[in-house]
Amino acid sequence: MIRFLILSGYFELMMYLQVSGKLNQFINVHYRYLAILSMIISLLLALVQLYFWVKQEPDHHHDDD
Repeated sequence: MIRFLILSGYFELMMYLQVSGKLNQFINVHYRYLAILSMIISLLLALVQLYFWVKQEPDHHHDDD
């Protein structure tokens, strides 16, 4: 769960900086494509982590006979 939160938080932060135009204050304009690429990769990895988190079986079992 923590991996999902970190990756989705990074995606949201980079998206905010991209949309607001403040990304240019942090990186050079020539490397903007790398920031967009990192946003896409972090979104994909966050979705994969969400899938694994939802698919995971619960660890807490009650075996009542």
